Amino acid sequence: QTPLKRSALLLVGPLRKEFTLRFALLLIGGVCLTAYSLNERSGAFTAMQELWCSILVLVTLIGGELLERSLFFKASVAFRMPGGPAA
Repeated sequence: QTPLKRSALLLVGPLRKEFTLRFALLLIGGVCLTAYSLNERSGAFTAMQELWCSILVLVTLIGGELLERSLFFKASVAFRMPGGPAA
């Protein structure tokens, strides 16, 4: 198996929950809340509601990015040294 395949197997295996949560945060914060906020710019929101919606977008996106960085390092598979013992 190549290192990329091993990393992919980690993401759909033991790291599936974190991987799914990362995409859920991206979908909620990056797409749904942003679209909702932009759609409601017609004046239906008060300034406080816009502030809280923006804070929710920021928190979900930062959470998703932190999960992404964590997954990057957890799913990285070390290359084997040439001439080393076969595992």
